[in-house]
Amino acid sequence: MRRRALPVVGQLAHPRGVLAPATGFILNIVNRPINRWTVDSLQLTGSEEILDVGFGGGVGLDLVHGRLTSGHVVGVDISEEMVDGAATRFAEDPRGGNVRVLRADVSALPFADASFDGAYTVNTIFFWTDVRAGLAELHRVLRPGGRILIAAPAVAFPLARFVGLAPPDGVSGPGEVRRLVEAAGFTGVTLRSRAGAALILATRD
Repeated sequence: MRRRALPVVGQLAHPRGVLAPATGFILNIVNRPINRWTVDSLQLTGSEEILDVGFGGGVGLDLVHGRLTSGHVVGVDISEEMVDGAATRFAEDPRGGNVRVLRADVSALPFADASFDGAYTVNTIFFWTDVRAGLAELHRVLRPGGRILIAAPAVAFPLARFVGLAPPDGVSGPGEVRRLVEAAGFTGVTLRSRAGAALILATRD
């Protein structure tokens, strides 16, 4: 069963090749509710600089983009196909000037210190190869008072392990994510639950 599931779930972890556009389409449908919850929790006023880590099909970018006026949203993803698709889509959007996308890994973000007012990631942290490094990078690129939001269905953590896509030292669940966020130096860390999904919120001092 694991061998049969691996190619499909592997696309969810890193969309690539001819299946990437279809994967992005599916991700946008499946991930819209949890992305909406996450973006709602950002409580945007319109002028923020926001970072989306692992934007996949781009549904989160769309939601943030629609709520910004003078602010900007930057998306990073490890998939070249997802980056190319999002770049094309927003280039054709007359309102897309406040969106920028690039290929990058969360453990080595190509941004200066204190670049963003907020950062979020949805359905990705169970795939991160180095969670501590990723959280340290997010802490670095956030401004003092900036917020980090990490969302994922609770079942995704054991599922990623079952199909062999979670790294050996990857996170085991939302509770461990919360502890690692605290260890990374964030404050006011809270864990919320809704319809089987978890949302960790915290602030950078």
